[in-house]
Amino acid sequence: MIVSLVALLGVMFVSPAFSCPEMCSCSAREALKVANQHQAALCKEIPPANLSRTITSLQLIDADISTISNTTLKGVSHFLVSLDMSLSGIKTLDPRAFDDSPHLTSLHLSNNRLEKILSGTFRTCVMLRELYLDGNGLREVADGVFAKLDNLEYLYLERNQLVHVPGKLPPTLVTLDISGNSIGPVVTEHFYQNSLKSLDLCGNLLQSVSLATFSTVSNLQSLCVGDHGVNLPLDTSTHLPHLTNLTLQGDATGKAVMDRVTRGEIAKLGALETLTILHYEVTNLRFLDNLTRLQNVKLQYVSVTGDLDLEAAFLNKLFLLRVNLDGSAGLASALLGDPRVVTHLSRLVQLSLRDTGLTHFEPQNLLLVNHLYVDISGNPLQCDCRIKWINDKVYNLLSSQNTKCASPEAYKNALLKTAAEELKCPPDNTTPSPDGSTSSSIHATSDSDHTTVYIVVGCVLGVLVVIAVVLAVVYRTMKKKGGSRVTPHSETPGPCLQQVQAASSKDHLIKK
Repeated sequence: MIVSLVALLGVMFVSPAFSCPEMCSCSAREALKVANQHQAALCKEIPPANLSRTITSLQLIDADISTISNTTLKGVSHFLVSLDMSLSGIKTLDPRAFDDSPHLTSLHLSNNRLEKILSGTFRTCVMLRELYLDGNGLREVADGVFAKLDNLEYLYLERNQLVHVPGKLPPTLVTLDISGNSIGPVVTEHFYQNSLKSLDLCGNLLQSVSLATFSTVSNLQSLCVGDHGVNLPLDTSTHLPHLTNLTLQGDATGKAVMDRVTRGEIAKLGALETLTILHYEVTNLRFLDNLTRLQNVKLQYVSVTGDLDLEAAFLNKLFLLRVNLDGSAGLASALLGDPRVVTHLSRLVQLSLRDTGLTHFEPQNLLLVNHLYVDISGNPLQCDCRIKWINDKVYNLLSSQNTKCASPEAYKNALLKTAAEELKCPPDNTTPSPDGSTSSSIHATSDSDHTTVYIVVGCVLGVLVVIAVVLAVVYRTMKKKGGSRVTPHSETPGPCLQQVQAASSKDHLIKK
């Protein structure tokens, strides 16, 4: 009975109705050990109707579909859970196109040529959790088009041409990415849901953000704002107590100035774990002092015009793992030039110093940091024997294919790793390792060197012993002389003076 049932199932699943379409490549589902069970199909064009119900994921590759009508996906998408039509050249999307897709949880329409999304387009996709509309050049999204998607958690609208935030967002939304649009210059929208945890407004035309924007998103954990020197409003820290990831992005064409209010609000965000500041001019870095939970700090293309106290900035950063100072020449110089700073970076695992004008980077710059990955690409590096540490694996080099020599002429534009392998260095060229010892591959000490050291140390010790003996003899002699000296002005005669007086009286009696 059981054998017959298995045989029947096998016949069903190898029948033409359940086979993989000719223009597709299908992957087997490992969970079910039945022949010809398919889970995912990768196709060059939309497959014919009556697609096998065992295929729950469909991805189009190199497809050229200008229009998705109300019949294009009929019979194709009914059992699909995931549909990816990115890079398919879609210009027009009928609002009824997904009426036969009730089970979709993930829909990718990225990098097409859509200009607008009409009302009702996703009305039957009640199970949708992820919707990707990024990179389309969208100018218009109908108000309320996402409102009834009660299971939607991730909405990506970045790199379009939207001038405002789409209204009536679902209350289940967790991530909203509308970066790289034309929104601005002021964001005043209320998002009306505490479920939102990630909001990306970077890359727009923003000049300021209203406090009302943050008034209803108290559970927000990740925030990115900026592109034209946006500063945070007063009481931002009060409304965003759970923020762990903050990015402030200035205008890349000029230095944005961070105001006092913004510095004060950052300093109060005690839960921050990742802080990224790009293209800003700041008066000081005191806003870092009390952020003790920081794990990642990115101060890229940042200049400090006032007091630069890096030691205080990195004090008590017990969890700090990654520091990125790309394009911040002043900060990079201060970090490598102040040994007090390094004492607070013992747990660092990654340091990026790209485009900071470095000509040298040596292990003694960060002597106390072990197991460090460094990125020093994009700098005018001078390749001499001081870079032999690469071969000794003192530190691990990131972006090695972009790390090249600027001088001397013999190694100009050569890879730093290649130069380090080819350099012929004298045996006395020493490069300390992070634990303070000398690397054997850079400085090998011979037996004769040890003998010479022992002789010198022995001679020094011998001289010190002789000096000690001489000093002891001199001290003893001076002590004896000091004890027998008679002081005429002494009020109380000492023992020696009494003996002399007694001997004189005895001689006088004998003479009599």
